[in-house]
Amino acid sequence: AAGRITYNGAIALHEHDHARRLKLRETLDLVARERGVSRSVTALAWLLRHPSKIVPIIGSTNPSNIEDAAKAVDLELSREEWYLVFEAALGHRLA
Repeated sequence: AAGRITYNGAIALHEHDHARRLKLRETLDLVARERGVSRSVTALAWLLRHPSKIVPIIGSTNPSNIEDAAKAVDLELSREEWYLVFEAALGHRLA
């Protein structure tokens, strides 16, 4: 998401989806803390388990960011965690 998910700065309130983006960040942080990984690892692990077979492309030239991202391959999110992130990304609960 062009770094918007892992960015730790303020989310501009004038953006139409600021509340959803803030909720997504908070949800990813919650799962990341419980798993002892970074927000970016959690986000990548979520993408890797998406049923549409998303292939994330990390755009980092920083070796430590690449090493961190590689941890996502081994992070198995529970079904509950996966749907928690999915709902946060959607901006509403599933019916």
